[in-house]
Order: sequence, then C-alpha cells, then structure tokens
Amino acid sequence: MQKNSSTIAYVMPMFNILISKWAIFEVNGPYKALCNSLIKAFKHKFRFEMESNIYAVASLLNVSKLNMWLNRLDCESLRLRASDNLIKVLKTFKEMAPPSISVATDLVNNSIPSTSSIDSISNFLREDDEVEQTEVTSEIIELQIRSQMVEFFTAIDKFATPNSNPKLRPTSTASFWRKNSFKFPLIKELAMILYNIPSSSGFIERFYSVCGNVCKTKCFNFSDTIIIQHSVLKANIDLLNELCL
Repeated sequence: MQKNSSTIAYVMPMFNILISKWAIFEVNGPYKALCNSLIKAFKHKFRFEMESNIYAVASLLNVSKLNMWLNRLDCESLRLRASDNLIKVLKTFKEMAPPSISVATDLVNNSIPSTSSIDSISNFLREDDEVEQTEVTSEIIELQIRSQMVEFFTAIDKFATPNSNPKLRPTSTASFWRKNSFKFPLIKELAMILYNIPSSSGFIERFYSVCGNVCKTKCFNFSDTIIIQHSVLKANIDLLNELCL
C-alpha cells in the first residue's frame, strides 16, 4: 500500500480476497487459530473501510481491475454495495461542490430586507421559489446519474464478465475514462476524484521528506511560496524528466 500509484480503489478487493484465502487455508491446531486471529484483527483494523460506501464505489470505478474481483463469490457483497450506493455517493459529492458564480453573484446583489410586511412576504415567496428550484435541480441530476449509470454498467459488462472478450478490456482505468468521458461525465468526474485519493499516508510522508531536503540550512530565507514551488518540482522530478522539462 506504500507505492505511489496505490489508491483507495485497490483496498477493498484486495482485502476481501486476502480474508477469503485465510479462511479456506487447510490448516489445523494453532495455525488455524492464527488464521482466525488474523481475520479478526484485519476486520477490526479495516472496519471503517469495510463499512465505507466510498471505498466500495471507488473499487467499482477502477474499471481496469474489475476482471480480477467483480465475479468472485468472496467479493459479491462488495459488488452489490458498490452498485447500490453509486448514486448516493455521486449525489453527495455533487452537493459538496462549491456554489456557482451566478449563485454567489445573486447573494452579493441581494439588498438588505426591509421590515415592511409586503417585502417580508415577497422574501418568503422568493425563498420558496429557491427551494423548489433546488429540488428540481436535484431531481434532474439524479435522473442524469441514473441514465449514465445504466450506460456505465452496459459498458463494463462487455469486458468484466466471465464470458467477455479480453481484447475489449481497457489497458488502464485512466484510458477508459478519457475515452468514455462524454458518455457518463458525472461518473467520470467522481472516478477521477476517488482514483486520486491515496490508500495510505506514504505519499504524504515522502513529501514531508522532500520538503525537509528543500529547507536546507542555507535556505531559511525562502518564502513560503518558494518552498512550496521547489518541493512540488522535486517531488515530481520523474514526471518532469518524462516531459523533458
């Protein structure tokens, strides 16, 4: 889990398969007790991840790895939870999005409400209209999500089922979403968010080390901006070399 490319999309399938293999080990006596203890300890350690709908959905959206676990019996509960909660997770992320510029402008242009009864009534009516508009927008978004979800499941059925053609399998998750972003843009947006969440603190710890190397004895006069810029460049030196920069 410490490699740079590891994200939360890998956690639950690997966890389920590992627990399943420990459970079916043909061992007896103290070895069987050890397997049971490991299963119990791991389930306690990863209790949050096991109960998290976000981890389950992230696994489903990691499409290039679906053939490894989607049709396994020991991952059936993960598959059902991911498909059942895709709409819920996507709506949650959409609601967390910052307000649009038009909404912010409306708030700035609002005048101070007067104390007259007529203005008070008009304010109440305007608030009711805003609530109705919000509800309509939410319903439209849910309809769009459901429509895109049907297309998404149709697309992954072509390469993730046991009888599917291996040649149709995407070479990477990123390439799949680049190719199909126009078909289900809302799901693609969620996939890009979840796929970029690291599965551990390893990257952060390595970045702290980079920052420590940047802040050398003779560099104490660097401004915060310069330190951040140098750290980002040093942390991404491999990418810069690939781009020949």
